[in-house]
Amino acid sequence: MVKTVIVGSGAAGMEAANTLYNAGETDFLVLEKLDYIGGRIHTYRKDGYCIDAAAQLVHPGYKMARKVIGELGHSDDLLRSNMLGLRMYDETQKKRVFIKPDPERPPQENAATMQWIGAMGPDNVKAFMDWARERCADGKMYEGEVTWGLDVDNVVFADYVEEHFGKEVLERFAQPIISSVSLTYPERMSTLYGLQILWTVLVGDVDLMRDGLDVIIQKMLEKFGDKCRTNAEVTEIMIKDGKTTGVKLKDGEVIECENVICAAEAPNALKMLPDAPEVMKTALANIKYSQVFTVLIFTPEPEIDLMKFGTGTMFNRRANKPFATVSMRLGSKVPFMVPPGKMNTSMFLFDEVADELWDKSDQEVMDYIEKELRGVFDWYPEIEGFYIERFPYGNWRMSPGAATRMNDFRLNHYQDVPGLYLAGDYLFTSSYESALYTGERVANTLMQGKTQLV
Repeated sequence: MVKTVIVGSGAAGMEAANTLYNAGETDFLVLEKLDYIGGRIHTYRKDGYCIDAAAQLVHPGYKMARKVIGELGHSDDLLRSNMLGLRMYDETQKKRVFIKPDPERPPQENAATMQWIGAMGPDNVKAFMDWARERCADGKMYEGEVTWGLDVDNVVFADYVEEHFGKEVLERFAQPIISSVSLTYPERMSTLYGLQILWTVLVGDVDLMRDGLDVIIQKMLEKFGDKCRTNAEVTEIMIKDGKTTGVKLKDGEVIECENVICAAEAPNALKMLPDAPEVMKTALANIKYSQVFTVLIFTPEPEIDLMKFGTGTMFNRRANKPFATVSMRLGSKVPFMVPPGKMNTSMFLFDEVADELWDKSDQEVMDYIEKELRGVFDWYPEIEGFYIERFPYGNWRMSPGAATRMNDFRLNHYQDVPGLYLAGDYLFTSSYESALYTGERVANTLMQGKTQLV
């Protein structure tokens, strides 16, 4: 018998284990159904490339991620990047434009930017930016919490933006930003989530981990890797007489325990809990995810100067492209992530595009993507290789009202089953920062015998 079983080895599960371990509570076991530890913190390493395949950016407000990175000795490995260097694709001009003019750029570049802004209305754009700044700047918004935005959680983000700032701001500005980061569309999310995503991009400078974000997972494994099992799929969290008693694995093994921290995605958690109270089942059933592809493409560096051309482009849905963002990294500029003389192109496919391609082979997906890429970038180099990874629960959409319902569950029903502790980003906001912070809070809630997750 083990005291605590942790189901799932993503950010929430591993940080829960890390918190227990650091507190001297070492009688735990982490069970992971996949053949690797880390979940959506997963880095591709091959032939000199080091590219995060899912979670990747460390934003200025990611205090939990920075705390974990620091405690594990990797603060000096954070490399600065700038989100505001991305361009938008303006389908009416059929060209890429910067978000704001700059006197150091050629006049024709600034003219294209002003034409894009003019189509939305400069006053509307300013009001939109001011709104995001007023709601989120100076630490008002934090991705490990939701109370700052519950007043707009029941409002559809697309409806709010169109009503207050106009349809063109929604389609030309808000939608490509939202889709690039949240991997869904603004009609499917709450205004709370929309604000979170907006500030993720508009905040400007962010950091990347030089050797990949999954260094934090590797460091945790050095501490307690002997307590982690892969290829160990839990099929049931056992509840008897209203209390947690253990877990049952796919191979029939039963592990008795006092506590279970369930850090699996909400749909999988729901399947594992046939005997859970209805209020818990209802809370989990309301959590909806997007299927997501990560596509990494490896090529030589192009002959054009991408530093002037721009190394990233956001596409709105009017452009009718399968990707919301195309991001390019050059070996001469990011030597730790890309080999010298090479380029990596990264993108995510989600929602309808991912659904349509889900059962296609990797080569079929790549053939489709290459055709679309060359339709936008006629200079695109010869492809030397590619990597595709599928995430069936790629991102929690945070639909309208979801955060409010989960907030009620955390405060009023979190310990309806003694010994059962749900963990995951869906308990607060949709990000690995939220997952890490939730993992720490869940572990402390368990150790302190609390009945609420706050």
